[in-house]
Amino acid sequence: MPLDSDPLASALTLSDWWTMLACATAWQAVAEAFANVDPGAARIAWKHAADAYGVYNEEHAAHLPASRFDHDYGPELSAAEAAARSLPVAAPSAALPEWLRATLERRFTDALGALREPPTDGPGRAATRILALACRAGKRVGDAERLEAWAAAWAEPA
Repeated sequence: MPLDSDPLASALTLSDWWTMLACATAWQAVAEAFANVDPGAARIAWKHAADAYGVYNEEHAAHLPASRFDHDYGPELSAAEAAARSLPVAAPSAALPEWLRATLERRFTDALGALREPPTDGPGRAATRILALACRAGKRVGDAERLEAWAAAWAEPA
């Protein structure tokens, strides 16, 4: 993956392959949350998921035979690529909050600055996981912990 101009996105791009796997599954969750709401945003999220699954898959192959007992996530990579191709090339909805648009554009620093309270919708909740991973990669532990606490609160039964 090419380095981004955003420092948090660059830090995430340079992360280890296990972090990239977490990133892939987080982008997949964002794509699935947008599936019936915003096809343009879903397509972008699927492309990010495919990119991250691709990094993991390449690292898995590069570390054979040591990684032979780990799943290579090739099927998930293929599924993410197919899902991205199946959606129309369209811009995300203009109604998206700025922080969520910035997240889709991998402008994580801007997204973090614009996100002031826990999101209440599915796509927003899923996208906070991406920001938490980027914050961890960029050594912004306090921000990562805040986002992770929000995610833990959503996961608790009501």
